[in-house]
Amino acid sequence: MPGSDVVILFGGTSGERRVSVASAQHVATLLPEASLWFQAADGSVTPCTAAQLKAHADPFTTDFSPGPAQWASLESALDSPEAARRVFFLALH
Repeated sequence: MPGSDVVILFGGTSGERRVSVASAQHVATLLPEASLWFQAADGSVTPCTAAQLKAHADPFTTDFSPGPAQWASLESALDSPEAARRVFFLALH
């Protein structure tokens, strides 16, 4: 997803992934130009939009699923050209 030089990385493989989604919802309001990358429980990473994240209701009890993964792993996402010269705000828990 296009955006600024900041990427909010959230979700993750731990049981705290739902808390991370709630954190990202808050941080995204403070950094509205940031790109958003969601790491799913299987480790895959999917860019998403602020609208998708904002529309996700009740993050503490329902899983966030923005769509098909762009990268199979966090390592491959961070090695991608899209990650070059970016600053990552870690909202992982």
